[in-house]
Amino acid sequence: MERANWYAKAGMEAVYRYSYGRQNWFSCAAEEHRAVREAVGLFDQSSFCKLRLEGPDALAVLQRLCANDVDVPPGRLVYTQMLNPHGGIEADLTVTRLGVDAFFIVTGAAAATHNTHWDRPSDRRRAGGAHRRDLGAGGPRGDGPALRASS
Repeated sequence: MERANWYAKAGMEAVYRYSYGRQNWFSCAAEEHRAVREAVGLFDQSSFCKLRLEGPDALAVLQRLCANDVDVPPGRLVYTQMLNPHGGIEADLTVTRLGVDAFFIVTGAAAATHNTHWDRPSDRRRAGGAHRRDLGAGGPRGDGPALRASS
């Protein structure tokens, strides 16, 4: 599926103007960035695999599988890789801590099946399972109208 990288403002021609300086679409992307940073934005994440991992052992499972420390306060996001027992990279992902034992994981859709099968099935059972989602709202008001609209 093809997706737009940016949206032209009214009266602006929606074409790339390449340069060594600031690109012509910079102000459009900056406006979108500010809107999400200061309010809320609804993102189509159907091209990503989303997992929710919960349970009393969820943190222990992720700490063992991930290269970076995911034991962060709720609301924090960690960019990391999921490793195999030999230390090789199995997946590139972001992990958001939702609560004491609840995590939201986003990774590439092309590897969804691979990434939902942790290296040991017992880890999935102990951690409470993983559930896929398709839309995500971002920004400090992400729990408001845009999220209700996606339900």
